[in-house]
Amino acid sequence: MTESATGLIAQTAAGQAVTVALQGVAVQARIDGVCATVTVAQQYTNAESVPIEAVYVFPLDDQAAVCGFRARIGDRLIVAQVRPREEAFAEYDEAMQRGAGAMLLEQERANIFTASIGNLNPGQTIAIELEYVAPLSREGQALRFALPTTISPRYHPAGTDAAQLADQQRVSPPVALHVPYGLTLAIDVALGTPIRRIESPGHALSITLDGATARITLSSAQVALDRDVVILIEPAAQQQPMALVSRDTSGTPVVQVTFLPDGLDAAARSAREVIFIVDCSGSMGGSSIAEARRAMDLCIRQMREGDTLNIVRFGSSYTSLWPAPRSYTAASFAEALAYAAATDAELGGTEVLAPLRHVFAATPGAPVRDILLLTDGQVSNESAVIALCRANQARNRVFSFGIGAGSSASLVRGVADATRGAAEFITPGERIEPKVLRMFNRIGSVLFDRVRIDWGGLDVEQAPHAVPPLFAGDALVVRGRVRGGSAGQLTLHADERQWSVPLDLAAAASAGPIPLMWAREMIRDLDEERVPEPRRGSNQRARPADARREGIRALAMRYGLLSAETSFVAIEERTGSDRTTQQAELRRIPIALTSGWGDQDAGGRYHRGVGAMMVASAPVRSSARMAPPTGALPDLRQAFVMYSPPDSDAAYAPPPPASPAAPRPRPGAQAAKPSADDVLQLLATQEFDGSFMLSRLLLAHTKHASTTRAAARRYGEAVVATALALAVLQRSYAARHAEWQGAADKARAWLAQQPNGSDFDAAALLR
Repeated sequence: MTESATGLIAQTAAGQAVTVALQGVAVQARIDGVCATVTVAQQYTNAESVPIEAVYVFPLDDQAAVCGFRARIGDRLIVAQVRPREEAFAEYDEAMQRGAGAMLLEQERANIFTASIGNLNPGQTIAIELEYVAPLSREGQALRFALPTTISPRYHPAGTDAAQLADQQRVSPPVALHVPYGLTLAIDVALGTPIRRIESPGHALSITLDGATARITLSSAQVALDRDVVILIEPAAQQQPMALVSRDTSGTPVVQVTFLPDGLDAAARSAREVIFIVDCSGSMGGSSIAEARRAMDLCIRQMREGDTLNIVRFGSSYTSLWPAPRSYTAASFAEALAYAAATDAELGGTEVLAPLRHVFAATPGAPVRDILLLTDGQVSNESAVIALCRANQARNRVFSFGIGAGSSASLVRGVADATRGAAEFITPGERIEPKVLRMFNRIGSVLFDRVRIDWGGLDVEQAPHAVPPLFAGDALVVRGRVRGGSAGQLTLHADERQWSVPLDLAAAASAGPIPLMWAREMIRDLDEERVPEPRRGSNQRARPADARREGIRALAMRYGLLSAETSFVAIEERTGSDRTTQQAELRRIPIALTSGWGDQDAGGRYHRGVGAMMVASAPVRSSARMAPPTGALPDLRQAFVMYSPPDSDAAYAPPPPASPAAPRPRPGAQAAKPSADDVLQLLATQEFDGSFMLSRLLLAHTKHASTTRAAARRYGEAVVATALALAVLQRSYAARHAEWQGAADKARAWLAQQPNGSDFDAAALLR
């Protein structure tokens, strides 16, 4: 960062020096149970001598229901209103023409938004504040709060026409290696149950923990907006199934029901066809492609005889290990591991449609083909990719991994949802093994596919309309707007099993986030065509696209939400000398390049071209309506502090993983390098048939290596090593059962087939 006579300066990836009006981003959040209410404040100051129109494209949670937008100008507070998209832009445009101040908030994608600050006069400061609510996702026993901070450069596929390119440019802001603004963050947590641990894989935190409540801030005063902020909050006890009720502004009850089915055993395992589709584009360089290699290695070792597999790499083009999937044998096992290990980010752009079409075109070798997609998701044609997956969901199920510091959640989660699969996100600093093995265990143990909610005597509009399948260890959250009737309990039916939770409509709260999240899910159902057409007397159908857009617009206007069809607009009326009398000059705010993108090193040097990914786009026209927020937004003006980028990524090193009792790292302390993972090393010695090698790691767990080797000569080395590996995993790593369960099942199946497999007692050899 430098300063000049005109203010703060950033240098874009193309080498241009630009003045930056955005001074900082301040975020305050409240986490209540499994929901977050988040306020994002952005402060803009025009340090130039001419009026400007500042346009900032930024990310939010792809499941966010944006429900509030306001502007603070000096002591004035202007609350925005929700309008149909084109009406909002017209109002914004007209206000700029007559010299008034104008603020516009628009949705470009489910996770990408644009703030336009029009007629920002020289020397003027404006702080805008937006509010959203979003559900927290689950990672094992923990709740995951994610705050996206940057948009990685998007690849524009070949053959993109002018109209598509104009749309795609709206999600491609200018990129800078460092920007002169940063992030402050403060979160208040109230789970309603004692908290066991709070940690972040990518940021050092300061935490004040008091039973079921906590206060979380970043250890540094401000940090760079170059990687997602991910915080894991684990309750001391597993949360219980429950039904919560709230009322929307019309007084209509909206129910949120959470089921955590227990006692689910995996069905008998059948042969599977598993296809790995791996992103090898330039943006995957560095840690992202290394994580993809590790993910493939772990999954390949979990497969069994009878399965078939193949690996497809893609970038600007695609190639596969074999012309068609092959049976899982010792030879194919070794060849697949070698191919996975040699995978690198060397195939150019991110053309994901072609490899998906190639895989979908072949007849599956199993009733349902399982596809593991590993990508950073940094493409501009997300909707086309998701639509392709939805069209092929009958015989294909996509399990997607979002890899890297700024993966596209809308794409990664979108392709999984469209095919009734599942999604996991792997950010730098996180242990990849639990996520990969948890995902692969889902593939092998889909428990129930015929899932529905019995709402008793209630007449409800359910969201999502179709209940997704249940996987072991996953929670199910469904919401319903009550149109009439009564019920004392709700029941989840999954094939032949069922679970019930009590319901008390009379206890409905008069306000809260549940109605907003229901409306957001309903809008998503409409947008993705997951709601069936209403029955008609005539066979003449109305234009479905227009009907869907009108349905989205009506819901968003009713609940005061930003959407693809609605926008928030706020106007600052001006008189006299305050009016802007000359044409405002466009200033697109550059965003920080995602940490590690394209194999970027700690000094900000990158090894794959960024300039080609940059586009200069026209002001984004959006659609969102801004109703008064559900609660008072805090005054965040004091949170903005001048920010200076560091010389390297070292200042942002995450704290090392620690047990709940471990002392918290000092603010700004650099993380120690993680030690080798014994579980991962042990699983890496498992052969294709399920047996283990007698490694040094296993011998280190025994009382005497000589006694163990003598047992190996008597019973066979593979039998002793396999039995010993099972005993070590069970005794020393029981808490990580979900990670090694698949490998253990495979090992037990092999051991049971050995003539002396049950004669050897491995526990007697352990220390």
